[in-house]
Amino acid sequence: MRAEKNNGCKVVNTRIHTITTLLQDTLLQHDLLNDHLYTELLNNQTLDKICGPEGLRFKYERASVLNKYHNYFWTGAQHSMDWQMLKSIQEHYLLLRKKAESDTKLISSDFDNLLSEDNLMYLHQNITSALVNPELEVETGIDEFEISFIIPSIWRESIFNELCCDGVIKERHYTNEGYDRRYGSSTQFQYRTGGIFVFHYMATQGDCLVSFRLSQTPWRNIRHFFNCFKQGLDRNYQEFLDHAKVTRVDPYMLIKGYPLPLLLVLEDYTPNGEAISTSCYRENEGFARSIYSGDRFKSSHFIFYDMLLKFLELKKGYIKGKKPIKTRQRFKKLFDKACSVFCISKIERRIHTHKNGSKNNSINDINKLNGHGFERLKFFSPLALLEVSHSIRVKIFEHGFANVADELLPKQRESLRKILAKPQYQLYFDHKTVMQQHINNVEKLQRIIKCPDILPNNIKL
Repeated sequence: MRAEKNNGCKVVNTRIHTITTLLQDTLLQHDLLNDHLYTELLNNQTLDKICGPEGLRFKYERASVLNKYHNYFWTGAQHSMDWQMLKSIQEHYLLLRKKAESDTKLISSDFDNLLSEDNLMYLHQNITSALVNPELEVETGIDEFEISFIIPSIWRESIFNELCCDGVIKERHYTNEGYDRRYGSSTQFQYRTGGIFVFHYMATQGDCLVSFRLSQTPWRNIRHFFNCFKQGLDRNYQEFLDHAKVTRVDPYMLIKGYPLPLLLVLEDYTPNGEAISTSCYRENEGFARSIYSGDRFKSSHFIFYDMLLKFLELKKGYIKGKKPIKTRQRFKKLFDKACSVFCISKIERRIHTHKNGSKNNSINDINKLNGHGFERLKFFSPLALLEVSHSIRVKIFEHGFANVADELLPKQRESLRKILAKPQYQLYFDHKTVMQQHINNVEKLQRIIKCPDILPNNIKL
């Protein structure tokens, strides 16, 4: 793989994989993809004949699943020349993970299939191309978004009345313990075509917080929600805009076709030069499922996690969980249509503006919000794994690459450092393009909140 400089930037001569071209789907294209999915799934006549409370709830939950995990329901991937390679990597990865979660101690030969030279070269080409051309090959978006404000209870009830319309379910929300302690009450509004807006509030004092996931919500539903907000507040909407504060925004990027343990990425430094605290979440003493870079309890931080595992856990919960039998059967039919299941690694930045000390957390200033931190990410080629010892490989898989340093002996750390210092393993990352895409998404959200459109009556919510 030859890298050369061009106008101050590294340009990598590598082919653009068919699979990444097929899977281009940024958040800005979200509504278009949803329309395609609804044609095949949401508007399926058999499913739309479902009636009753459980059938209605299934429709709403189905939409959120399709929106967030749209990559796994896209039939185009199967027609790619790279599909067999992607499936092979996924199968070897899941087999190795399953073996690690048993009591069996992994030996060097257990890694031979997944870490074959062909697989690692393919992944090297894949990620090199994606990091150089993120505009074309990396999906970006925003997951969780929170906004806090204070309004009289009569204003809140007026908003609730506006939101109670066709296509929107109002119900009690069972929130997490932290929000329960602070607010005491919560109501959620769920849209038929995807999206759950949770309204936390104090019954008497007027403190409120609204949270929703853009990854589950089409833009048109966000417009509708804030349009109802505006209609409910009427001339007081400007006062809401002037005083509301954005308390959390989670921009992310997806590296498609990539198993999490092979994603060799770490946060290179902190803005103030302090050491970065890292941690990971493991289950049954197996491989890392999520890796945290930064103190997740006290500040904004990165989290690297496995979208494939999240999807498989979601599938298991819906099919084998405590839902009624008919609902589980319906979800089984839905997940049977997931024909493009492959590895996806997600890099998410959780920005807590109140913990950052950010001054740009008003609605008018969220386009200036700092703390994205993607410029601090440093990527390494998976080909480096061909040189590391078996013991270091196991530690990387168990604890995550970004978190592995504290788990290694001094000699192992020095050995890994020398390998990663080689120029052929250090990858160029066009972080400016990724950050600009995040800014574009935030600015679009900002425009919608400030001036929500009035939607035509024929648009399904």
